[in-house]
Amino acid sequence: MRIVVLGAKGRLGGYLLPHLLLCGHEVLCLSRTEGDDWCVDLMDFDEVCTALDKMAPDVIVNLAAQTNIDECEISPHSAYLANV
Repeated sequence: MRIVVLGAKGRLGGYLLPHLLLCGHEVLCLSRTEGDDWCVDLMDFDEVCTALDKMAPDVIVNLAAQTNIDECEISPHSAYLANV
């Protein structure tokens, strides 16, 4: 099964990715971080849709989030965009 994981470099992704690979799944990481399988601006809807169309996943797991509480309080609009 081809699984795309958004936010794979985060705390949850660190636990989930090894498990998915151990189960024999093809795992692709989509994030804003260079070096991942696909590097896109996760807040750019069209860019994300284009990447997902090309990746053709069976399952999408979204773990992406803004988790820095101080940053969220300073910029609640950005936190909303990242988390919703």
